[in-house]
Amino acid sequence: SRVFHGRDIFAPVGAHLANGIPLEKMGTPLPNPVRLENPKPVLRGNTLQGEVIAIDNFGNLATNITMNLLKGKTIKSVVVAGMSINGLAHTFGDAPEGDLAAMIGTEEDLIVAVVQGSAAARLGIKTGEPIQVFFGAGDSA
Repeated sequence: SRVFHGRDIFAPVGAHLANGIPLEKMGTPLPNPVRLENPKPVLRGNTLQGEVIAIDNFGNLATNITMNLLKGKTIKSVVVAGMSINGLAHTFGDAPEGDLAAMIGTEEDLIVAVVQGSAAARLGIKTGEPIQVFFGAGDSA
């Protein structure tokens, strides 16, 4: 992510390098990494069907719906676990504490969060759960 990788990964690595620690000593080598493909969202009319692909330590729900799929469209609502969220927030501060909010996350994907809380705990959600985005009338493929 644009924010957390700089703070959580690159800054500590830079500090270790500046202190003379060799790069080989930073982290455990991963000999045969396997890259998993996320399922592709499906657009049907004015509805984009995706799914929750990850849950972070704060309980935010990351989805397989990217910002590029939403660009230029009017988002009426986001529905997950039977709960409807009106439109997208720009930041966590756009919604009152305790409210569900949908927004574009740092990985440029659609996320669902509870402001100052856990969306995963509140909704009882696990990865693989469906999520739908409903667009305005003229915003289909």
